[in-house]
Amino acid sequence: MMLTCDYSDSSEQSSRKFAKTCVEKKRRDRINKSLDELKDLMALTDERARYQKLEKAEILEMTVNYIRNLKRTMHNSVDDYENGYRQCSEEMWKLIYSSPNIIPEQRERLANRCRQMWTNRRFANHPYQRRATPSSSSTTGAVNEQYSQKQSSSHL
Repeated sequence: MMLTCDYSDSSEQSSRKFAKTCVEKKRRDRINKSLDELKDLMALTDERARYQKLEKAEILEMTVNYIRNLKRTMHNSVDDYENGYRQCSEEMWKLIYSSPNIIPEQRERLANRCRQMWTNRRFANHPYQRRATPSSSSTTGAVNEQYSQKQSSSHL
């Protein structure tokens, strides 16, 4: 079966063509404007974007690479923050359980409070905040358990 298009009204056909052309031009203008903005943003981090005439594909590639590196940097920042927090926590546990000046009731209150802080509000002020992962929580739990066992055995 053969389909036929009946364009009896040529003015309607030309107005559709004109509207389609206008929509396409606006779309291209938006794309080019966004690419220009990306180029300007990339110029802040990459010298090539400042002084070279870049193709659209190069601008997009630079942007993708920048975002990948940014994501990796943010991930490393969170890891460093968590590792520092964990190291500080471990040192604090050592101090709490090795200090003869802290009575057992105070020691337990401090330990409980620290556990609450670790589980409830962990890294709340860090700008690249990440949800607690099972591995990081279990590490902290293991450290807490280790010092709790030391404390229990020292009282026996």
